[in-house]
Amino acid sequence: MEIPFFEFNGKKHYGLNTDDDWSVRGVSDANKQIVIVDCLWKAIRTQRNQHLATSDWTQTPDTPLSAEIRAEWATYRQALRDITITFTDPDAIVWPPQPA
Repeated sequence: MEIPFFEFNGKKHYGLNTDDDWSVRGVSDANKQIVIVDCLWKAIRTQRNQHLATSDWTQTPDTPLSAEIRAEWATYRQALRDITITFTDPDAIVWPPQPA
């Protein structure tokens, strides 16, 4: 997995593609796993926030959606917000289906 950048020991590191890239920067195997998982969670939060942003319109007072459909969207949006609580493994994320 390529990590575009991460912060470790107060420094930003860029362009980590190989095990040599990690070891040159003094990142142990144990810390490497922590960094990778942290980066995965950050990517998931970014994707989640994008889904929330693109569905904001469904919750505005002047939306043309019926109350029933609006409630379905609200449930979907809550499932998105809860995704980092519902799942403990970033590789096991199952995104909730978007309402029709």
